[in-house]
Amino acid sequence: MSYVFINDSLQATVPLLQACIDGDLAHTKRLLESGFDSNTRDCRGRTGLHLAAARGNVEICSLLHKFGADLLATDSQGNTALHMCGHVDTIQFLVSNGLKIDICNHNGATPLVLAKRRGVNKDALHLLEGLEEQEVKGFNRSSHSSLEKMHMAENESKFLIYACLLLFSVLLSLRLDGIIQWSYWAVFAPIWLWKLMVIIGASVGTGVWAHNPQYRAEGETCVEFKAMLIAVGIHLLLLTFEVLVCDRVQRGSHPWLLVFMPLFFVSPVSVAACVWGFRHDRSLELEILCSVNILQFIFIALRLDTIISWPWLVVCVPLWILMSFLCLVVLYYIVWSVLFLRSMDVIAEQRRTHITMAISWMTIVVPLLTFEILLVHKLDGHYNSNYVPVFVPLWVSLVTLMVTTFGQKGGNHWWFGIRKDFCQFLLELFPFLREYGNISYDLHHEDSEVSEELPIHEVPKIPPMFRKKTGVVITQSPGKYFVPPPKLCIDMPD
Repeated sequence: MSYVFINDSLQATVPLLQACIDGDLAHTKRLLESGFDSNTRDCRGRTGLHLAAARGNVEICSLLHKFGADLLATDSQGNTALHMCGHVDTIQFLVSNGLKIDICNHNGATPLVLAKRRGVNKDALHLLEGLEEQEVKGFNRSSHSSLEKMHMAENESKFLIYACLLLFSVLLSLRLDGIIQWSYWAVFAPIWLWKLMVIIGASVGTGVWAHNPQYRAEGETCVEFKAMLIAVGIHLLLLTFEVLVCDRVQRGSHPWLLVFMPLFFVSPVSVAACVWGFRHDRSLELEILCSVNILQFIFIALRLDTIISWPWLVVCVPLWILMSFLCLVVLYYIVWSVLFLRSMDVIAEQRRTHITMAISWMTIVVPLLTFEILLVHKLDGHYNSNYVPVFVPLWVSLVTLMVTTFGQKGGNHWWFGIRKDFCQFLLELFPFLREYGNISYDLHHEDSEVSEELPIHEVPKIPPMFRKKTGVVITQSPGKYFVPPPKLCIDMPD
């Protein structure tokens, strides 16, 4: 059973995707040879490999793979091509080329789970069950650097941002304690690096966009390019604010309300960006953070200019409201994790996913709230410690955020004009990484050692089978029973 795409007409604007849906091998080959990108996506993030796999067309899948299609590409829901398979030959092709059978989408569902929901044919279900059973038993487990693991750090942009914020917070705490006497322009160096990468990445991406008009007809290309421009605009306003902060701290000449003026402009722009992003299913962490904190920005500016003389505990009331909401999110994940642990209808992978999310949110929100409370008490004069102990909980949250970027949905592909995942770009730039990244080896030395550890079970009896054509009843002799080999064992994927 294959997927039935209700909105197949939406793909008509991209000839390659329409050819994959129609199963037209010859036309697909002509399009690829004429220069069409094999990783072209539709409005839902699906590539031609997704569509061909869903149709069960292994010939087109093989052709796309030959022309550089990314087997690990995921759609907007985190589904790989294997999640959409319903045919034995397509499943075997994808697994034999390195796709893991237990890979999960954003909802924690494996290809087997989705196949059962769709009601695919029994042969495909048995193959998926056998492959997943082999994975659980260790046939495909290995201590290796696989191609999938090299793709795990998908959201490199978030990793860079969190790393820069972590380094900046360390330098700032040391500067506030007087341990280092650097200029604040040097303390802000990680922030300058972050903004420099944004400006260079957007400039290169815009140049690639301008010199390659054919790219504009590829699926979500226009949406991603507009998202990049919106992000650049917000980053430029933030850069203006940071430059004014450094100048104000170094010289102390202009009021803080003027310094915070770029943030006052960022908030309405971020609100508009959030509305646009929700309509196009975009990641909105930075936009939401800037839009919901407008009142907090105003209070801080007024307090620094001594227009109001409230204690910092009162000034940060908008922040406490926001943190209360985040605490409710943590409680939500904890409750659902407990329910999933007690439920017998949930697979182990989904349990692990929800438990991991609950632990991640706790490790982010609780230290962050602790840092804010300590900082407020420090500013109000109720806490006499240095700034370094105050910043330690913030470092814990930032390190956790850096860890959570591994395995997240990838960022905008138009940064630096690479138009693909950063890891995939590196693999194409350095082919030796692909050559050695796919090597897999088993830690078991000899089959005899494994067989000695396995307990001897009672020989199971197989019921007699009647063959209709010959009329012969087939029975099994107890002494001739043998354990059937696994359905498919892949020790060395191509």
